[in-house]
Amino acid sequence: MAEKGSQPRKRRNKTRQDTVAVLQRRQYVFSLRVTGASYEMILQATQRRFGAELPLSYSRRSVCKDVLAEMKQRGAELEELVETVRSLELDRLDKMLLADWAAALGRPADLTRGLEAVPPDLQAQDMVLKLMSRRARYLPGLEGPVKIAPTTPDGEKPYDPLAAITEDYTNEVAMILAEHGQIGLYDLESRNGSSAALDAP
Repeated sequence: MAEKGSQPRKRRNKTRQDTVAVLQRRQYVFSLRVTGASYEMILQATQRRFGAELPLSYSRRSVCKDVLAEMKQRGAELEELVETVRSLELDRLDKMLLADWAAALGRPADLTRGLEAVPPDLQAQDMVLKLMSRRARYLPGLEGPVKIAPTTPDGEKPYDPLAAITEDYTNEVAMILAEHGQIGLYDLESRNGSSAALDAP
């Protein structure tokens, strides 16, 4: 009975060893790919490194699959790390928000207990608003989209995309088109009033 019971355990150990071997191979293959090695170079290096441990059908296509699998795994780990850090930062902001919340609201008078009113602290309110704004950045979709009207670089006038198309610009474009046979000489002369523009080298 003991021998029969040990067989499933051996199979589980073998499966676990195979999984570890695959993970180690993928990490090795990916590390070579990061250095800029080609799939053929990686294949040869992997065959030297792992030898008989590799499947008989292991090829450059297998190398590509290993690279993609490792990238997917690292992407998932990065996502999990980012989510963990985001949660930690939100907890920190909540604690700071709680510390300033009471002062920001102030306190009404409590005549039954003989307590005078405490006016809101403007500095605390400013801090609360900053913390709330910062918190919203960690929660996409919490705030509505901000509409930004395009303006000129100095911010003084509304942006007009046609303003950049000057007469000099259109003439230059016409010259380039004429040089490449896209428009005729007559059309270009009609634009400029003469053929002087074509005399330039």
